[in-house]
Amino acid sequence: EDFERHHKQLRKKVEDTLQRMQQQEESKASGEGGESGNSEEQKQSKADAESERERFPLLFVDQSTLTDEQKKERRKQLLLKSAEAGRARRRREKEQEEEARQAREREEQKKYEADPEAYVNELHKTRQRLQEAREKRRNANQSLDRRRNLADKRRVLQAVMGSGSSTPRAERGRSGGAGNGEEEDTFGANEEDWHLYKQMARTRGEIGGDESESEQEKEELQWLERLLHKYDPKTMQREQEETNYPQARDFQIELFVERVKPPEVIYQPSIIGLEHAGLSEALEGVFRNLGHKLRDRVCRNVVVMGGNSLHPNFCDRIFYHVRSACPAGLPVKVTHANDPKLGAWGGAKLFALSGKLPESSVTREAYEQKGRDYLEEHEFSNPYHPTPKA
Repeated sequence: EDFERHHKQLRKKVEDTLQRMQQQEESKASGEGGESGNSEEQKQSKADAESERERFPLLFVDQSTLTDEQKKERRKQLLLKSAEAGRARRRREKEQEEEARQAREREEQKKYEADPEAYVNELHKTRQRLQEAREKRRNANQSLDRRRNLADKRRVLQAVMGSGSSTPRAERGRSGGAGNGEEEDTFGANEEDWHLYKQMARTRGEIGGDESESEQEKEELQWLERLLHKYDPKTMQREQEETNYPQARDFQIELFVERVKPPEVIYQPSIIGLEHAGLSEALEGVFRNLGHKLRDRVCRNVVVMGGNSLHPNFCDRIFYHVRSACPAGLPVKVTHANDPKLGAWGGAKLFALSGKLPESSVTREAYEQKGRDYLEEHEFSNPYHPTPKA
């Protein structure tokens, strides 16, 4: 319906324009033509109307004669025409704003040339007056906000305690239920009770509206500061240097989810785009491939070490994943190394000093013959599986 109504308006407008152009052409042909300027406007209007007919032909055809596909296409053309008209309107508005701005700048330039010192002083006074009014309004709104919040708290307290209503309970049907003269607290049973919360919400909305500065005031302040930067740059630069001194917040970094995301990469590498298994998936795969006897022994002796294990609650997370990977009822024990940072290095040192290092190391001949993926199997190593050939 909106499309049809909009289309009828556009069609009537175009038909009126064409009819007016035709009358003007007939008038001009009979010797009653207008001036040359009007002739140019008529030509432009006629050209625009013809261009619209060429680009949106279905908008000038009776809808009853169109097929379903043509009706769909007609709606598309109507949308395109409306969007084009909107863009043209916004472009005209921007051009008008630019012209108004340039006219105001020329006017300000004339005032400055007439008396530069008085003009600059007046700009500073106007800017200071606006800033003081804005600060005064903000302080008043903050004070009002505190008073209203306190009043709201009192209203709620009175409502909860049963004394927040100005209407007697007997009139509202709230009096005694047990026949002992005591009144029953039935706050909320009546619709009027909830008007209190509506009023509180409405009050907070009004405060938020008062605190927000008007767009006109912001634009005026920006305009004054722009003029002062142009006609009194030294004073503005000095003021900026005096106000832009280092503060505590300039040396602080606020962390929110960043405190949680980096450690979580260990468990979910996908959050940074890595297509690798996380620690939880690796633990699940290890315990899935272990035999029953070996799995029972490993679950009782899980040792956590490494610098990443110093993250808070790291061992609790490991215990959770190991517990979920093992059968129910199987005892699980997770131990944190005494020196997590150097625990792995200490174990390697003990292994090197045990005399088993030479027989567990890869010789040069084995490396050249079997490649870089080959490892000697020993009691602390993983099983060796050759890389399959392509």
